[in-house]
Amino acid sequence: MSYAPPQPGQPYYGEPVPAPARKPSKWPWIALVAALVFAGSGVYFLYDRNMILKDSGFAACEAMAKGEKVAGNSGGKLSEADYKKARGVFADSRYDDIRDHGTKLIDVVWQMQQATTGKPEDGFAALAYLQPLSTHMAGLTSACADLGFTVKLTPDAKADAPAKPAAGAAVKDAKAVIGGLKAANLGLTNVAVQNEDTDPNNKLGRPGGYTSRASADLPGGDGERFTTDRGVVVEVFATADLAQQRSDYIKGLQSGSPMLGSEWHYRTADGTGLVRVSGKVKPSLAKKVEKAVAGL
Repeated sequence: MSYAPPQPGQPYYGEPVPAPARKPSKWPWIALVAALVFAGSGVYFLYDRNMILKDSGFAACEAMAKGEKVAGNSGGKLSEADYKKARGVFADSRYDDIRDHGTKLIDVVWQMQQATTGKPEDGFAALAYLQPLSTHMAGLTSACADLGFTVKLTPDAKADAPAKPAAGAAVKDAKAVIGGLKAANLGLTNVAVQNEDTDPNNKLGRPGGYTSRASADLPGGDGERFTTDRGVVVEVFATADLAQQRSDYIKGLQSGSPMLGSEWHYRTADGTGLVRVSGKVKPSLAKKVEKAVAGL
């Protein structure tokens, strides 16, 4: 009897038949895909050595929402090492909006710092950076909000938050508020009420702007006419929320660039009036203004 030779891949006569080849397990890939699904929660999973890492942009939003430093912020002026470290936090994020606005915000702050020296005469040089600074601050705040974090890029925002207005508190315009401060014998001079032609910010009567504005000089103040640098400015808004937004915006700009100066902010009883006192004024006098505002 003759036998046909085995075909390629078949065993020779008498040899054990090999077990069918097993297909590669799909479990590692299923597990990896399942892990990536959870990225929508704001935390991504590194499927390696069972480590769980937070996205750097997510962590930055979380830190800012808690009022903590993001990274590299040593206070005052940024060093080059601080700049690179802070920028890297946003550059490494997988969230497009956080990466885009975060890196550009740090870049603008760094460029503005390099272009100015912190002297009063640098104010005009800094103005060129205010628009991109504001744009990217708003963009980063919005991107963090998409992840569930409420971020206010302002220092000590809670410390300046006004108490809830008393029931029936009378709404005062800027002229009445500045008049009350003058009557408190704080040393106010050159009291003036602004109109559309003299408003230095061009916000009087405009959507989202104040409904009235007044200014005065205080001892220690020094700057352009009608500006806060001269001492004190009163801005009254249609709602308390608009007044708070204005305060947050100003402090955000100043915290991003110390050369823009600083201010104390106080609010009238109804919450609609924002009293801005120049940081050039002595703290003891600013405290007297705060007390006078509370008594209006």
